[in-house]
Amino acid sequence: MSRTRLQIYFFGLLFVIVFAPMRVTQAQESLTLETHPYLAATELIKRFTPLANYLGKKIGQPVTVTITGNYQEHIDHIGNDKVDIAYMGPAPYVRMVDLYGKKTVLARLEINDMPTYQGVIIVSKDSPIQTLSD
Repeated sequence: MSRTRLQIYFFGLLFVIVFAPMRVTQAQESLTLETHPYLAATELIKRFTPLANYLGKKIGQPVTVTITGNYQEHIDHIGNDKVDIAYMGPAPYVRMVDLYGKKTVLARLEINDMPTYQGVIIVSKDSPIQTLSD
């Protein structure tokens, strides 16, 4: 894998990584890299395992990929410092900060050296909400 592709892969997958305060003890054999279930679990394992392996080699400790059952569970795990490393999108991060306070952000998605995020707000034609300020 080329260096550029590896960098794109690394930063693309890690839109937001949140490092919970390290709760590693001598008894703990591996760190957890957790993500929310935005794709099928098999696909997420396939996508995040290379990153977990890379991080494990760099830090000298195994990293295991875990996937939560839903977004709220993911927010709660990160907020309660139950994971070591987390991949989290911007909307869940805002919710997590509201509930639990800020966590350290290590990386974010960038395209052409610019941070990026796209969101869409959709309402029915007859909704009283017609502008962004509404």
